[in-house]
Amino acid sequence: MALHIEIRMLDESSADLLLVTLGSSQVVLDTSDVDGLIDRLSKLRSGMRPVTPQKLAIPHQYVIEMDPRWQIVKNPLFDGLVMLLRHSGLGWSCFAMPNHSIGKILEAMTTYAKPAHLYQRKYLMKN
Repeated sequence: MALHIEIRMLDESSADLLLVTLGSSQVVLDTSDVDGLIDRLSKLRSGMRPVTPQKLAIPHQYVIEMDPRWQIVKNPLFDGLVMLLRHSGLGWSCFAMPNHSIGKILEAMTTYAKPAHLYQRKYLMKN
């Protein structure tokens, strides 16, 4: 199914409207429309086959979010934590992290982050 899709800012001086062209049809989306479309597409994509790649695609130009906002919450129905990360284009993404994964993440972060002892004191969780 090869449908020509083009997406661009409607007006380069204003970053709040997108012009989406699908074949010969066009629609203008505001920020709220784009947020809703991203949310709906991500939910639909999560159930599609083939699944998204399990490994990073190298080379690929990933958008890097510098010092993202994050939140960690404990869910009483889940043996682990729920981690939320905010991306400026995608919004908040939520990840249920089982305890065994949390240990691996902590180990990796303390291995690569310096000075590791500062991170361990403030953020290290006890089982």
